[in-house]
Amino acid sequence: MRFAVMTSRFFLRPEKVCNALLGESVLLCAEWKYDGMGYSCTTADYCIDAISSGGLANTLTLYAESEFRDIVQEVKLVLMVNNKATRKVAIDKFRDTILTLFREIDIAVPTGLIYALYEENPTRFEQDYGTVELQLDRTRTDTWCVVILPAL
Repeated sequence: MRFAVMTSRFFLRPEKVCNALLGESVLLCAEWKYDGMGYSCTTADYCIDAISSGGLANTLTLYAESEFRDIVQEVKLVLMVNNKATRKVAIDKFRDTILTLFREIDIAVPTGLIYALYEENPTRFEQDYGTVELQLDRTRTDTWCVVILPAL
C-alpha cells in the first residue's frame, strides 16, 4: 500500500500518535490495537476539574483510528463539558491540549482554530497535511471535538 507524502510522518507511527500527550501528563498512553473492525487507541478520560453536582467532571479523551495497522487515518481530541460551573476552565484546558497535540504530531495549528473555539463556531480547515474540523454537539452536554484527517 502506498500513501501520499504528508507534512507530518507522525501519522505513519500509530503508537506515537496514541502517546502524543503522554509527555504533558495530560492523557495516559493508549495501545494501538485491532478491535475486529479496525485499529484504534483511546486514552483514559482525563478529568479536568471537580465533579459537578450531577456527578460528572469535564473530561478530555484522545482517540485515533484506522483501517490499517501502520497508519493513523483519524485523530480526535474530545472535550465533554459536564460541569457548566467550570466550563471556562475546561475550554482553556482544551485549547492548551489542542496546541500540545499539534506540536507533538508536528503539524501547524490552522489559523482561526482557537478563535473559532472561543467563538463557539464549528468549522473546517483544509491544510496541506489534511483536514481539521472543530465540531460542537450540544445534544445532552457540550461536546467539543477536534478531528484531524491526514491527507493520505
